[in-house]
Amino acid sequence: MTDVWIVGEYHVRPEHLDRVRTRLEDHERRTREEPGCLLAAASQDLDDPLVLRSIQRWEDEAALDVHRALPHVREMDGGAGERLSQPFELVRLRRG
Repeated sequence: MTDVWIVGEYHVRPEHLDRVRTRLEDHERRTREEPGCLLAAASQDLDDPLVLRSIQRWEDEAALDVHRALPHVREMDGGAGERLSQPFELVRLRRG
């Protein structure tokens, strides 16, 4: 099976940066505990500190599908909208 990578990008409004960063770090911590998660990390752009990224690697699509259905994922996806200056972007990648 081929692993799956996802990269989420959050362009955060300045007044919400601390809250979104804290929620994203908690989200990644919880994600790392899930079966099939090979990597989950939150990062902040070096050139634009208002851009946060979520980088995840999954064993396969099935593990990612289970992840997407979990409450903490829906909370993160649903709760960030009004705190962002641009729409949330998600890129799915596969090596090779």
